[in-house]
Amino acid sequence: MRVSIPLIATISAVAFAQMASAANLPVKARPKAVAPAPAFSWTGCYVGVNAGGHWGQVSDPAVITNNTWFLGGGGTDLANAAAAFPNTLNPSGFAGGGQLGCNWQMSNFVIGAEGDIVGLTGNASRSTSFPVAGGGNNFVSDSAKDEWMSTLRARAGWAFDRVLLYATGGVAFAHWSFNHAYSNTFDPSGAAANISTSTTRTGWTVGGGLEYALTNNWTVRGEYLYADFGTFNNYLTHLSFAFVAGGSGFTVLHPERLRENIARAGLNYKF
Repeated sequence: MRVSIPLIATISAVAFAQMASAANLPVKARPKAVAPAPAFSWTGCYVGVNAGGHWGQVSDPAVITNNTWFLGGGGTDLANAAAAFPNTLNPSGFAGGGQLGCNWQMSNFVIGAEGDIVGLTGNASRSTSFPVAGGGNNFVSDSAKDEWMSTLRARAGWAFDRVLLYATGGVAFAHWSFNHAYSNTFDPSGAAANISTSTTRTGWTVGGGLEYALTNNWTVRGEYLYADFGTFNNYLTHLSFAFVAGGSGFTVLHPERLRENIARAGLNYKF
């Protein structure tokens, strides 16, 4: 079978045109790889506010250090007084303030420093009485209040990306106020004793918390702190001239053991 040259030329032209058309078709681009989101970094400084509650403890064994005839009654009055003066008060209420600090992250380990100050509400008081062997009553009242607390602390913790679990500890400062009073119904002189004192104490604090990064700048936290401010001594002295020439009376030592607890939430802005 003979094939004409014109037919071969036509078939070749059609095939070449199809090949050229296929070569000009657009090639579908490969999808670009999406870079993973960078891990959150806790490094940086921050400022924030906090609010929560506090509960303090003022333990006072109250020892009668001197008694000149006044609490007599064959020892009955003295025994009743020794049982009535000791007390434990628990001032509690709202705690709110602010904090400022900085963190430094190394791999998952985070260290930092923070200072804070909070105002505290709440006053604790108690009143009691005990009888006198010869008739009448003695009245005793006590009150205590922690007005503010401030701390300077180191922080150390472990970061799980945007979650930080940490422990903290350092020095603490607090301002306390106290009142102790005594009166009776059998002293014709009407003498009464009262002492009101306040002191700013230095102590230590430890605690811990959990913090979460909402965004690259905003974090929230929950935190607990325990603080111990040692013992502050108050002396309540009662003096009466009604019974013995030159006076009679007694002195009570109030050694106030001061402790504080704070549980709070916080909101920070990280620079």
